[in-house]
This record gives sequence, structure tokens and C-alpha cells, in this order.
Amino acid sequence: MIVVFRKDILCPEYLEKLELNERQLFAIEYVKKHGKITNKEHREQFGITRVTAYHDLSGLVDKNVLVMFGKGPETYYTLRRLTISNENLTISNENLTISD
Repeated sequence: MIVVFRKDILCPEYLEKLELNERQLFAIEYVKKHGKITNKEHREQFGITRVTAYHDLSGLVDKNVLVMFGKGPETYYTLRRLTISNENLTISNENLTISD
């Protein structure tokens, strides 16, 4: 039998450490719900300029939260997929530990 534990590592405690603004936090939740976000969608949510939206979203890329795909008006952002390598995963009959 295989048991898979899934944890949203983008929990409030982790996000707080990244010192994100409210718009960036909203963008993360939006992507969790919709799978992706565009500059236009982000602008429309807050009534901000294209440049401000770009800085918000590219800041999330810089912090390894989002990944950017495409160019120009076709650009969109999705959550970065995080993986745990085998050497950092220990499974026993008693517990599951993940080392840093």
C-alpha cells in the first residue's frame, strides 16, 4: 500500500516569511483556484497599471512561487511545482519526516 501525504507548502507561515504584499497574496490564491493568472487578470482585480502588475507577478517568480510561460499578451503565470528528492524523504512504520 502506498500512502501519499500532500501539504500545501504555500501556507500562511511560509508566505509571511516572503514579505509579500496583499496583491501578491491574492495572486497566489487566484492561481491555486484557477490554475494560472495573467497580467490582465491581475490588473483587473486591483485597478493597477501594467507595470505594477508585472512587478507583483515577476516578484513572485523571483521568490520561486510562480513560473512564467509565454511572451507578450499571451504570458501567464502558474505555481512552481516543488518536489522532494528521495534523499530528503524518510518513511518508516511510525512516521514520515522530511529533512531540510
